[in-house]
Amino acid sequence: MEKLASLSQRVTVDDLVALAERASGLLTRLRSSTLRPDQRKHPPRFTGAQVQQMLGLSKATFQRRLEGGKFPAGERVNASKRLFSVKDVREMFRTDEHPLLRPEGEEAAIVTVPNFKGGVSKTTTVATLGQYLALRGHNVLMIDLDPQGTLTMLMGLLPDTDLSSDDTALPALIGDEATIDRVIRETYWPGLDLVPAAVGLSEAEFFLPAQQARDPQFRFYEMLEKALVNARKHYDVILCDTAPALSYTTLNGIMCADGLIVPLPPAAPDFASSTQFFRIFTDIAKHFAEKLGAKREFSFVNVLLTRVDSQDPTLQAMRTLIADAYGKLMMPVQVPRTVATKAAAIDFGTVYDIERYEGSAKTIARARSAYDEANALVEQSIAGVWAQRRSDREVRNGTP
Repeated sequence: MEKLASLSQRVTVDDLVALAERASGLLTRLRSSTLRPDQRKHPPRFTGAQVQQMLGLSKATFQRRLEGGKFPAGERVNASKRLFSVKDVREMFRTDEHPLLRPEGEEAAIVTVPNFKGGVSKTTTVATLGQYLALRGHNVLMIDLDPQGTLTMLMGLLPDTDLSSDDTALPALIGDEATIDRVIRETYWPGLDLVPAAVGLSEAEFFLPAQQARDPQFRFYEMLEKALVNARKHYDVILCDTAPALSYTTLNGIMCADGLIVPLPPAAPDFASSTQFFRIFTDIAKHFAEKLGAKREFSFVNVLLTRVDSQDPTLQAMRTLIADAYGKLMMPVQVPRTVATKAAAIDFGTVYDIERYEGSAKTIARARSAYDEANALVEQSIAGVWAQRRSDREVRNGTP
């Protein structure tokens, strides 16, 4: 009875304020010990065997290019072992003329990762894709459009203490600044830059509809696209992480995108949320097209199964249901839920951040392999964006 009585105690708003402040303080301590770039946030290094596999080269060919000075030498650990940095690997991909790099004269491909629901791996999908692409020689910009700033934390910044709304996409979204250039920051991962987020970014959800109401000619959903005019020339790929809602900032991310990736765990609540997302977004997009003439086509839309638990007895039935619903949009790979991904998340990182893993080598290899397969397919889709643009230009110009 005593325990039951304690559950019925009154809780005031002041109590909740005190609780929030205490929890925020503890979280700041945790972040400070794990996120500061000058303390622990460093990109991993790779063995020669790992680099050979990434490049798709034989050991003999890789060795010849090292000895001939075509590739960076890396750091020699002992007589038989070298370690290579992310910067080294990026240089190798560019030296080797990676066929999926952005063609000269093309602008960046923009990929947005949306979903109504939280906890479906949107941020992890953006972060791992950004790391994968940067490692393979692409220059990547990530834009955090979620005021919670989880992607920002993964990249080593503290939204609560390091950033204000002026450090986010907000000034560009509300038209105070013409471009997003000022708020772009380098991250600890070479080739991967970030527009961070902080709680003040949520002000856009009040400003944009108010401005739309005052000015019928104002198109709130074009603000981000206009702000990327310079960034699209400088970067190869721009990735947008979004809030778990079809908000005004999320719509900006979607309406400027060349492609969408919708992460979807194979569970009934997540599937239901995804159907709501597609229904509501398509209704809005049709309204934009009919009332404002703002038609939008995407070069690709991918549904990616994430957080897949192979021990779940309902897995096969849900996977079949999702495949029936989304057909060719469903990617032929899936990202499993593994101990390795949980271990990385504890340190505010991804599986690509892990250089040494204390668990089973097979576990970390399986996790990385799954992300590699998914990201490789997205990279091919991105290359398809540039190919489609070239084809469209040829049609317009009347050339075959």
